[in-house]
Amino acid sequence: MAVEWLLGAAGSWALGKGLDKVASASRSALSGITSQGTTFLNHDPQFANQCYAEVSGKLGEVLPYQEIADFSDHVRHDVRTRITAQVRPEPFYTQATDFEWAQARARAYLDYRAQGHAGSDSPVMRVESAAGSEDGFEVVVRPTRYFCQAESNLVLDQPVDILTTDKRKVSTSLRRLLMSGAHGKLPTLSDIRLANSLGVVVCFLSKNPKGEISVRMAHRTNHVGVFPSGIHPAMSCAIKWPDKNPAGVQVDLMDLIENDVESEIKQETGLEPGQYTKPVPLSFCREFLRAGKPQLFLLSYTDLPERALNEARDRQMRLNKQTRPEKVEVLGSGILSSRDPSTKVGDRLPKGLTHEGAACLFMVERLLRR
Repeated sequence: MAVEWLLGAAGSWALGKGLDKVASASRSALSGITSQGTTFLNHDPQFANQCYAEVSGKLGEVLPYQEIADFSDHVRHDVRTRITAQVRPEPFYTQATDFEWAQARARAYLDYRAQGHAGSDSPVMRVESAAGSEDGFEVVVRPTRYFCQAESNLVLDQPVDILTTDKRKVSTSLRRLLMSGAHGKLPTLSDIRLANSLGVVVCFLSKNPKGEISVRMAHRTNHVGVFPSGIHPAMSCAIKWPDKNPAGVQVDLMDLIENDVESEIKQETGLEPGQYTKPVPLSFCREFLRAGKPQLFLLSYTDLPERALNEARDRQMRLNKQTRPEKVEVLGSGILSSRDPSTKVGDRLPKGLTHEGAACLFMVERLLRR
């Protein structure tokens, strides 16, 4: 990544002009988050922070993520970040640890399907551990199924009635069961009750004619199960497991996910690989909303002008509606439409930011202030 592109525009990064501390940026981003959500997931960031009050390493002190690794110094100094993936090829399926969890999971999942979510299944990538190593950063991954995510991380707050072991009828949720005895901490990534599939978010940067950096955002539709109607990063997805198991026990995670990331960028922005820089790791986090689901934030930028970016996405959205209408998650838009909030931070922060949108704004702000 050409660091000069970032450094040359840092003075025009508007959010930082009136802020003395990076923590202020996170609070500013937090203020824009909408609490709109679904019965399946409580999207209020304050609720998420209260649930996991004892978690250390909170992103920007207040954003509802635990940051496991910050790679922004690598980006700024143009140093390649290697994330080593230890591959376990045997498939993983979520497991109920007791009778109460089995009931709650089944009821929440049936409700989720009844609302039209999780209409199709696909192999996705589970992360079972993530930590720093002598060589940089290391994760353990193995294949799981999207349906496993849909019956665990995606339905944590759905209220359900179950029978206890002593035959009492009680109202509860998967999150309540997870939090019992957890003392405000996240479950481990290896918890067999959760799919913990890897999500990837691309913080896409572009410049306007004045040379000011914008973070590309999109407006999500209101029928998605996570972050409905929110202002969201331009590309966000659950990573698919490769068609063929990786050759070897240790591989570079970025090599492992590259094809899927490029495919998802095309589907959500209309851009081809030659039209943007190769995405590089910016941060590895665990998201509170989905009980510590792993999220890898990447950074990329494009020199295409605003008009070309909007036209490319509009074309792709029209194509998506024709060929894969059930998977359309973001709205198409015209130039300067409020439905295409390419966010030039420094203007008033848009209302309706999702957790991921706020995290992206904070991470880019932090990168350019270093």
